[in-house]
Amino acid sequence: TPGFTAYYLEGPEVTDLPARLYEGTLQLMWLPKLNERWRLILMATPGVYGDFEQTDDRAWRLTGFGLAAFDWKPGRVKLVMGVVYLDRDDFNILPAAGAIWTPSENVEVEAVMPRPRAGWRWRYGTGFEDWLYVAGEIGGGTWQIERQDMTSDRLTIRDFRIILGAERRGNGGAGQRLEVGYVFGRDIEFRTDPQ
Repeated sequence: TPGFTAYYLEGPEVTDLPARLYEGTLQLMWLPKLNERWRLILMATPGVYGDFEQTDDRAWRLTGFGLAAFDWKPGRVKLVMGVVYLDRDDFNILPAAGAIWTPSENVEVEAVMPRPRAGWRWRYGTGFEDWLYVAGEIGGGTWQIERQDMTSDRLTIRDFRIILGAERRGNGGAGQRLEVGYVFGRDIEFRTDPQ
C-alpha cells in the first residue's frame, strides 16, 4: 500500500523547525497462516522521511513489525506478541503484546500495546464494512531536515495521541480512513544541538 503524509508545523518560535514534514512510504504486508490457530503478521514499510529540502540519504528509513497471533478462542480471542521496529532516534524497537477480543461481528477490541484500539461496525454491504473507532498511540517520528544554516540534521518528535476514526474496509483488506485526534506530551529533539 503506498502512502503519503504531510505534517504542517507551527511553533515553537525558539527553534528552526521546518514548516512541513513529509513521509512517502510503501507498506508491504504478509500474513502467513502457520496452522489452524497460529498466524504471523509481518510488515515492512520502506520510506522517505524529511522536509524534502535536502537530498541526504539518511531520509530513507525502514519501519515494520513482526507479530505472532494465537487464536486462543477461535473467532473470539486472539493473543498477540512480537516486536515493532520504528527506526527512530528516540527508540528503535518496542515490544508488542496483548489480546484482540471480538465479542460480536460488530465489536472489536484490540488491547495490544503500543496501539490499543476499540471499534464498532455500524454499517456493511456487499464488499465493504464501515467502522468507527477510538485508539491510542505513541506518535511522532524521525525526519531528515535542513536547518536554517543549511546543515542537514535529524528531527525527532515524540508525543501521545488519542484518536477517533472512521474506516471503510473493503474485500481483500484495502480501504480508506479518516482520523481526528488530540496530541499531548509532545517532545522535540534534534540530533545536533542548535548553536
